Amino acid sequence: MPVQKGYRATPLLSADLVLAIATQHPLAKFASTPETQAATLTNLRRVIAHDTSLDGITRSAGLSSEGQRFYVQNMDQKVEAILAGIGVGHLPRRRIQTHLDQGRLIGLDSNQTSPVENFLAWKLGNKGKGLQSLTKQFTEALG
Repeated sequence: MPVQKGYRATPLLSADLVLAIATQHPLAKFASTPETQAATLTNLRRVIAHDTSLDGITRSAGLSSEGQRFYVQNMDQKVEAILAGIGVGHLPRRRIQTHLDQGRLIGLDSNQTSPVENFLAWKLGNKGKGLQSLTKQFTEALG
């Protein structure tokens, strides 16, 4: 659980992330074979969703920051960019399972991936009934 001065956090479900590449990507066949995957991954552009943190508590997870990067604003754009063959990136399995099942995306075996923990966090100074109700609803729905 993250500890930041002035904030409270409660854990939510962890995300099952899949390192994904579009089937039509020119390097997909090399990235999907264990013998050539490590060398191929270093040559692939990473599609990265910007951290939306407003107050300096930023997070980064997934592939190394080496190589080319293509930044998008949100997860929907990240899925679309990877489907378009722009690069490779970690995506939540629940968001892309249909694309995996239909063969539009290939899930790559990445030993670097571990479940990403998610938290609901808020400033301690915020104490209203609306916040209490909202945090309760979030933790029941996503916890």
